[in-house]
Amino acid sequence: MNRTLCMLLLPFAALSFAPWANAHPSQQLQGTYDVLVCKGPCDFSDDANVLVKGVLVLESKPFSQEALARLESGGFRQASAGFRVVNGHFVDLSDMNGCFVLHTLEHTSSNAHLIPKGLTNWSIEADSLAFELYAGVDAWYVVSVAWLNGHFRGHGVSGFANLPAPKVPEDIVVGRRAGKTITCLAAATGEDGD
Repeated sequence: MNRTLCMLLLPFAALSFAPWANAHPSQQLQGTYDVLVCKGPCDFSDDANVLVKGVLVLESKPFSQEALARLESGGFRQASAGFRVVNGHFVDLSDMNGCFVLHTLEHTSSNAHLIPKGLTNWSIEADSLAFELYAGVDAWYVVSVAWLNGHFRGHGVSGFANLPAPKVPEDIVVGRRAGKTITCLAAATGEDGD
């Protein structure tokens, strides 16, 4: 009987070791991150292979219409459009809940650098964090990263609607929780969030 009980409880015990087990995932992910988009292996100690670097802010809830207007008047452009399937459900990407400020170090055919100050929609898909850095009529840039203990690593993909589509390699995207948390509204005005 004890063996059967252990076998039944084993899957639940395994869940307690998941990175997001102790709190709602969005509560653990919200915050400010330093981010790099790279053409090859990279880290924060060296700019080799870095195409774009900057700051990504993940808010806990979508912006109000007033906040969106203020951000857009501060030069932020929407980088998400349409819908994304998240855990089997459609998510409206017009519900912006994050922003970024990026600086291009090297121009390539990647779409990662097309919006220097942007508004994005981020969501959790299974074990990944997903967000966009660009969405246009005929092109896009989508990021999918694994997140653990304040860091993330994954890929960014440039997409094109025109055929034949240019062949653009996937970028490597890495991030780390920043020492200081700021809000998107603070980023829009250049404030540091104090």
